[in-house]
Amino acid sequence: MHHPSRLATVTALEPARALAPVRAIFFVRLLAVMLTGSRRRAAAYLRWCRGGKDVPSPVRELLASALVDHRSRAVPPPPRLSDEELSSIILPVLVALGADSPVHAVDIAARRARLVSNVAVHVVEGAAHGLFSERPEEVGQLVSEFLARHDADPDDGRNHRAGSPTA
Repeated sequence: MHHPSRLATVTALEPARALAPVRAIFFVRLLAVMLTGSRRRAAAYLRWCRGGKDVPSPVRELLASALVDHRSRAVPPPPRLSDEELSSIILPVLVALGADSPVHAVDIAARRARLVSNVAVHVVEGAAHGLFSERPEEVGQLVSEFLARHDADPDDGRNHRAGSPTA
């Protein structure tokens, strides 16, 4: 976070790499998609990321296009946060992880997330890396309840929602 004073809360949905190392198989499968440019392989990769469940259309086509057609230019991957960085976060943080995520070790990510002093960690059973699209109602409820619990006091200088004078 470059400007934590501008934030009231942080919500991290299945934050690959920030909390736990990404598994090597993730990169092997991703590389196979990128090298071949195959939409069939992209669809299979997306299914794997979701624990074997199909990605519904039109989201599947959008994500497959991003995998096959997009070439990243100078956008570095998110860094893995150190224990010291995690323990220095004072904002309320929600971390939601898919219990069946093939991308990283969920137990390690959950354990490291708990280094944040004001964290709510939720492991969503039956969901994988695409938990926000696999379980939208459950994840939406988690986020809504979290935000309601941590609605910033307008006088504390941390309420930076759209439309506020300090946004």
